[in-house]
Amino acid sequence: MTSRTHMTHHPRILAAAAATFLVVGGAAAPVATGEAQPPLPSATVPAPGAPSAEEAAQIAAERTPDTAVGPWTADGADTTSYDPRLALSAIVLNVEGATASSPQQMALFDHGVYVGTTVPESYPYQQVTRIADNIVQVDYRFLLPGDPHADPSGTATSHYVLYPQHIERTGALPPGGGMPPVG
Repeated sequence: MTSRTHMTHHPRILAAAAATFLVVGGAAAPVATGEAQPPLPSATVPAPGAPSAEEAAQIAAERTPDTAVGPWTADGADTTSYDPRLALSAIVLNVEGATASSPQQMALFDHGVYVGTTVPESYPYQQVTRIADNIVQVDYRFLLPGDPHADPSGTATSHYVLYPQHIERTGALPPGGGMPPVG
């Protein structure tokens, strides 16, 4: 037999719990109830379990298909645009023993979760810039005739936008795969 006290408190507990949180898109958001609410998680704090930049680079290197030049490595990866607090961030991977003109691959992350690369091809001389929480810009520099291998003067720019169900690229990619011109 259930006590009267239990029966009167139980519905109140359920009502308070239901009024406190509203589930939106799989995430809990507090709803005003007149009682003090715990502070929302800060947008500047990574989600629990989100990998550090070094861990994310290692994950990307392991999951990104190897290039004909060699496997990807987390050593020397550019992690300055990685932020697990943001909807879209990126890490630039290099191949083992990379030089300035070696292929690179741009790995993308959704709140710290590896989602793939910007394009299947690998290009040398990639540079990433954050535009918004869900947009990164990649400048693909490429060699034009007469350019020294360490100083390409050609540029192609693409923007990668994270939408709820996909990532979309707009813009240009280097001609000829970004490889040095023959001749």
